[in-house]
Amino acid sequence: PVRAAANGLKLGDVRLELSGTIADTVSRRPVDSELTLGFRTEHLKLGAGAPSDALSIPSNVDVVEYLGDQQLLHAKTAGLDIVALVASDNRVKPGDDVKFWLSLDKLHMFDPQSEAVLA
Repeated sequence: PVRAAANGLKLGDVRLELSGTIADTVSRRPVDSELTLGFRTEHLKLGAGAPSDALSIPSNVDVVEYLGDQQLLHAKTAGLDIVALVASDNRVKPGDDVKFWLSLDKLHMFDPQSEAVLA
């Protein structure tokens, strides 16, 4: 589970930094309260070009599925599965440590008890 933390989120022992309105939303939650995050596989990016306010997610790749000009990366962050659809020109292989990034406007956040949309 993802938990609210000061200025960000905690995913196991991994700290995810947030900024802007989504950081404000998280700061209004009790510290250590549980949150559900959602994003589309195609919205995760890999490599350079991340804006300064992007969410950065360090991961370790388990499986790479080559799909022609794209590849589906199955990775783990703090024991949680993450799947990303990225361009095949990113040369990734199982066992690689990678850093995904996600524009904050593509991140969705929910209260797991009420299922209310928070962001």
